Amino acid sequence: MNDKFLSLKKTITTGFLLAGLSVFSVQASFIESDWKEAGDNLTTLDTSTGLEWLDLSQTNARSYNWVEQYLPTTFETWRFATWQEVEALIDTALPSATDDYYRGSADVDTVEAEAFIDLFGATYFGYKSKGFYKKSGYLYMAGATKGNPTSTAFKMSPGSSYLPQNSVTGIGHFLVRDGNSQIEVSEPMTLGLLGLGIIGFVFRSRQRQRR
Repeated sequence: MNDKFLSLKKTITTGFLLAGLSVFSVQASFIESDWKEAGDNLTTLDTSTGLEWLDLSQTNARSYNWVEQYLPTTFETWRFATWQEVEALIDTALPSATDDYYRGSADVDTVEAEAFIDLFGATYFGYKSKGFYKKSGYLYMAGATKGNPTSTAFKMSPGSSYLPQNSVTGIGHFLVRDGNSQIEVSEPMTLGLLGLGIIGFVFRSRQRQRR
């Protein structure tokens, strides 16, 4: 796996129960991985949700109906992301965007836009990464566009041509599947847990000997 981490400003709290211990915080990350062959970097795991996202370039310029038709074959194991999943992804991956998303768009930090495009796939000449998702029976667009000097984030962006039978150049579709959430544990934490495990093993061994 080719690990590429995008550190975010938001922090998630993940609880682990181990020998009566403990809750600790880790920084949410996206991990780029492979889909069809080693090194293709066509999937991205969101460690905060455990969802794996398919690169938007793989469905670019395809209609919703076309993608739906090939879900059982070409896109086996994948499904359309729900609107809640897509909008949560945008909020997490593009946290500097303004909250109102007036008419479906908002200014966003260019570094965040570039990282989004790199992770989730360029859909138009390397400076756009956009995808469709369905909400209340209608198609909306979300993603990011890198600009100079201003970059743009999109969420719940409407369009008159956003129909299930239409394909739009520069826009793919958000597909997800359940992935294995991976959390980076620091070396001191790892050594500490290892030590606790050894202590527990020795304690149990002595108890058995006394019996």
